[in-house]
Amino acid sequence: MKTAELERQEAVAGGLPEGPGKRLHPWSVLFELFSELRGMAGWVFPLLLGSFSDRFGSYALFGMAMAAGFVLVSSIAKVWFFRYWITDAQLVLRSGWLQKTVRRIPWTRIENLTVTRGPAHRMLGVAEVAIESGGGEEVEAAMRVLSRRDALALQSALGERRVGVGTGIEVETAGDREHAQTLLKLDAGELLRAGLISNRGFLAIAAAFALASQLDDVLPFWDWITARPRALAQGIGLEHGLLFWAALAVFIMAIAFVLMRLLSVSWWLLIYWNFRLSLEGDKLRSDYGALTRVHASATRDRVSKLLIADGLGHRLMNRVAIKVGVAGQRESQSEHSALVWVAPVLALDRVNDLVQAVFPGCERAGLNWQPLHPSCRLRIFRLELLWLFLLIPVALKFGAWSLLLVPVVWVAAHMTARSYQRYSAYAFDGRFLAFRSGIIDRDEWLVPVDRIESVELRRSPGDRRHGTSRLLLDLRSAGPGEHCEIRYLDVTEAQALARELRAMIGGGGHGRS
Repeated sequence: MKTAELERQEAVAGGLPEGPGKRLHPWSVLFELFSELRGMAGWVFPLLLGSFSDRFGSYALFGMAMAAGFVLVSSIAKVWFFRYWITDAQLVLRSGWLQKTVRRIPWTRIENLTVTRGPAHRMLGVAEVAIESGGGEEVEAAMRVLSRRDALALQSALGERRVGVGTGIEVETAGDREHAQTLLKLDAGELLRAGLISNRGFLAIAAAFALASQLDDVLPFWDWITARPRALAQGIGLEHGLLFWAALAVFIMAIAFVLMRLLSVSWWLLIYWNFRLSLEGDKLRSDYGALTRVHASATRDRVSKLLIADGLGHRLMNRVAIKVGVAGQRESQSEHSALVWVAPVLALDRVNDLVQAVFPGCERAGLNWQPLHPSCRLRIFRLELLWLFLLIPVALKFGAWSLLLVPVVWVAAHMTARSYQRYSAYAFDGRFLAFRSGIIDRDEWLVPVDRIESVELRRSPGDRRHGTSRLLLDLRSAGPGEHCEIRYLDVTEAQALARELRAMIGGGGHGRS
């Protein structure tokens, strides 16, 4: 019996639509192979190191060859057996080679369709498509990769079947939006500030120093760094003194700090180059990226939370960063499939205008902020005093003189608790609930009442002793904005606020004390 006839009988038996269905692009094998190899990097690296061993080198090479062969066969099989069908009611996908899976996604359930094209995609004329639907923590389907024509055809088919339905459908080649209102556009100077504020390069620098310490016999990294300071110390007679080691530590920290900032600035320029936030009707859209251009959007009625981050670096440069939590957004795919950043960096005088653009009618400047319960200062102070326990091993190692640090910790704990109490507050104007807290890194979030799913009150033994309560909110979101919490509320104020919120959201939620 012919292969085509076998496929037709399998399709009928599996309830698949008629016809052979559409395949992935032939270049999909390359992208699938790269994805598989990237996922295997965690255990291939030990094999690579083992290949240099005289005793186990041949076994490690054999293991890598077997793994490479399996990955190649798996990638080819995944691409070969993948099919998809476009029908009037749904999108049907068949995947898997050892265990076949058929997914039927109604067009009305699809919330986001994202088309991503990096440098390799553009060079080969292909695109990667990610489809998200309601109810779930992961993407419903990742089609790696389609031809550009098939990606546009899939987007057009979805648009035709979702006429009149609000959705955050995305496609990279949507063209210029003539009627879009530009809310924010970041130039290189603003991204430079964001890079200087961020600590994105810290992990890379820490990993580099750790690797250098392990490979010191092969690459004398530390000798390269200390050679010049050591020669300078010999010239002034401080080669073995305490001052030399202190100066060397400062020198190494300065190098690490400069490299970290350079990496951070490079990362921000590469990822968020030409960042633009626009308003198209009722949809917020962000476009950014130097190599891989990312286009993410969400309608304003799906934004469940707005978070304003205000760290120490932000305050030094009079800037903040603003994120949003979007209903239906998957955290694992948020960077490429849903709106996350509305302002990676923003001047303070523009914050209120952007908040109003995201939440129309929200008068952030006119919010009446209410202080937390006075006991929060004492409770934060006690928590900060836990740092004193770290001085015990220090005293055992270096002697009793290190206990002179106790007054320093005591003063720092007092100042921290005082700063937290003075800054932290909540506000409720009948439509929006807001809360701000923090010490060095400060956060402020705003939530529309109609995006709250449930309200809960919790009281710990400490809350019952001090007459306070904690308010927890569940939001319409499956991403970073899923939960909100207000701590150290006066129990009477918390109960009144919870009753009012439950009444406004239709009696939803529950209480517990």
